[in-house]
Amino acid sequence: YIAKSFARVAKSRANNPGHATRTARERAHRALENNKFHCDVCNLSFSSRHSLQDHHKRPKHLRKSQQPTNPFVCKPCDLGFHNKSNLTRHEKSERHAKQVQLLAGQTFILLEKGASA
Repeated sequence: YIAKSFARVAKSRANNPGHATRTARERAHRALENNKFHCDVCNLSFSSRHSLQDHHKRPKHLRKSQQPTNPFVCKPCDLGFHNKSNLTRHEKSERHAKQVQLLAGQTFILLEKGASA
């Protein structure tokens, strides 16, 4: 029975050579989109649990997680910074611009729905 099963799998892989790679890539993409493996401290998402666990061991994450509070906060991105210059640099970043644009789009949709009700 096991030999037949292995033969069937081998035949399927031979007939669809890129299927396993495509499936793995799609699964990783879905995990990222759904924030399945998300670090709340750093506000980053990962495609696998293993990647998130590796991230938790990195010095940058450890520094952020051990910091008591960050008094300079970017409200749209929900990120805190130690000093004003880091906040200002963040506010000029592409990541910040994308988040503000995303929030503006959501607000527009909510206002549009509220107007029709």
